[in-house]
Amino acid sequence: WLVAHRLGPVALPLIAAAVAGWSLLLTLSMYAADLDSGVFAFAETAALLGLLLVVVRRSHRWLVVLGGGALVTAIGAQPLRSGFGDSSVILGLLFVLIAASVAATGGYLRTLDSGRRRQVQLVRAEQRAELARDLHDFVAHHVTGIVVQAQGARIIAAQDPERVVAALEQIERAGAEA
Repeated sequence: WLVAHRLGPVALPLIAAAVAGWSLLLTLSMYAADLDSGVFAFAETAALLGLLLVVVRRSHRWLVVLGGGALVTAIGAQPLRSGFGDSSVILGLLFVLIAASVAATGGYLRTLDSGRRRQVQLVRAEQRAELARDLHDFVAHHVTGIVVQAQGARIIAAQDPERVVAALEQIERAGAEA
């Protein structure tokens, strides 16, 4: 649900802000109409908390404030659906504290993800450097062998032309390997 590649880091907080706006609108309309049902939707609160966790963890860092702030406001205002009283205000503050702890958990998970990505990048850079060193050593060894064989072939060319052909074959093989 709401995985990172489906909605993206920009669309997710905008959708979350729209959902939070809908919840706030519902809360305000119930409060304005004085529909004292005495209860409010715990399932909606849980869904908004889950959405808050995902928004803080996966959204673009500048849009977290928009989506997360709207969700925290919607969660904190939900107890007002049952009327404005001391218990509603206390419950609203408790919900804001719960939402803040969920947001902190999402931020912590975001930090862990960022640390993992940095570690992967460091390991990849180290592997590339090691591969480059090994490749350099391999090619340098073969090129040095080619130079030595070419120098030797030039020296013995006048004395033993058949050995020069064998040296040229070795030079060709070393060049192909390099």
